[in-house]
Amino acid sequence: LYVNNQNGRFLETANYSGVAASDWSWGALFFDIDNDGDLDLVVNNENEPAFVYRNNSREQNGNSYIGVVLKGAGQNRWAIGSKIRVYKDGQVFYRELVPSRGFQSSVDYKQIIGLGGLKEVDSMVIDWPDRSCSRYVKPELNRVHVVEQGVGAGAAGGPGACNTAGGNGSAGIGGIGGSNGMGGMGANTTLLTPVTSTLLRHQEDNYIDFYYERNLPELLSAEGPKVAHGDVNADGLEDIYIGGAKGQEGQLYLQTDNGFKRQEQEVFKRYAGFEDVAVLFFDADKDGDLDLFIGAGGNNAEPRSMELQHRLYVNDGKGNFTIDVRAFQGNDMNIAVAVNYDYDGDGDEDLFVGSRSIPYNYGINPTSYIYNNDGRGHFTEVTRQVAPELTTIGMVTGAVWADVTGTAEKELIVTGEWMSPRIWSYDKSSKRFTEQKNTGLEGLSGWWQSIAVADLNGDGKQDLVLGNVGENFYLRPDEQHPVKLWLNDFDNNGSTEQFLTRTVDGKDMPVFLKRE
Repeated sequence: LYVNNQNGRFLETANYSGVAASDWSWGALFFDIDNDGDLDLVVNNENEPAFVYRNNSREQNGNSYIGVVLKGAGQNRWAIGSKIRVYKDGQVFYRELVPSRGFQSSVDYKQIIGLGGLKEVDSMVIDWPDRSCSRYVKPELNRVHVVEQGVGAGAAGGPGACNTAGGNGSAGIGGIGGSNGMGGMGANTTLLTPVTSTLLRHQEDNYIDFYYERNLPELLSAEGPKVAHGDVNADGLEDIYIGGAKGQEGQLYLQTDNGFKRQEQEVFKRYAGFEDVAVLFFDADKDGDLDLFIGAGGNNAEPRSMELQHRLYVNDGKGNFTIDVRAFQGNDMNIAVAVNYDYDGDGDEDLFVGSRSIPYNYGINPTSYIYNNDGRGHFTEVTRQVAPELTTIGMVTGAVWADVTGTAEKELIVTGEWMSPRIWSYDKSSKRFTEQKNTGLEGLSGWWQSIAVADLNGDGKQDLVLGNVGENFYLRPDEQHPVKLWLNDFDNNGSTEQFLTRTVDGKDMPVFLKRE
């Protein structure tokens, strides 16, 4: 029995707790058998009766609790997937109703939420599986409340209808489902209001990268959808383009006073076999309207194949697009991002196109590109002439142009996996990009996924917001325990294999074993 000591560590307390029996046990279940507000323990044994351990915690410490039994609407009568939050002076106590514990195993549907020494709470919010919510002010402690979805004064309605910030809210209640009913609602003070839309659902194809590259840390073929926004029909409203997965065409939505309306165009249907992974509105041909660049990827197309080629859709000024097949040369890489800026100051918008990976060769640095615009929307790849280091920068995931040096010229800032954020400046006299040194970013090696620019503190300088993989990622390296990716033709078959390792007891150990 491991007890949480509240700092992210667990203490083994089987002997102290009285459950250290030596038996052949197959399973265990916590639930409040005697309805006293603490969780008792039942252990299932092989060829002998089950053990039942009564929990005497509340008799000893007198802590408070709140119990909740949910009754959902429709076929989900047990309200599986609901979330319960109890608020008190900035504290949040959280439970999620997910009772399954493996094959033919489940815990009790009744939720017991321990509250320590609290004598009252401010409110309780229930988020139901259909995204409606209910809020109850000052629910009674040390009892079990039966809450039915959509019934009673606490049934607040759709998403955003509950003030989940807690607080004292409106008048209190004697108890949920009690004889004196359910009290008033708190005010709706949510930051964002949901907007009903008719956007089509993004549907990925069935390609599984791991069948072909078994040591990938993640899928590379399902990184969409990517979204671009801009006023494409000059009506003063921002429109959006949502890139499609392979087998699904991209979608253009024009904004109206009543929301977004999908505008079907044959040119997008024609390229439904492409995976759109970089989308960008910008004026490519200097005619005053927004054209659309789309970079392809998906990790399941051969280099130089048609499905990897860049596309430039030219706008007629009214939001109608035609493709210019002469705009770009061939492409070999899985693309991740495209950003525009007139880096050479000749009056037209040039492009940086960052590459995510080489198809079927994760770990080998792909070539990222600088494209020079001739002013008519035709682009020449000039990377080796102006920025040769970008040809081997790494596996790019994000990029922005921003003035971070105070020179009134924008620098190129690039993030990616297995690398630190890096910054390049363009020198118009030498006509070359040079990397900025001593930026303070050199030690931030990670699996960076995104980057944004904003003046966060109002000092007139551009700050960076970097998005790394989350703390819930299954690999958790640090300086003493690095994760490594080994690349070699290990079996001498003419192709490169990857070998992903993590550090265990000072040794490099494989992350994925042969059976996996």
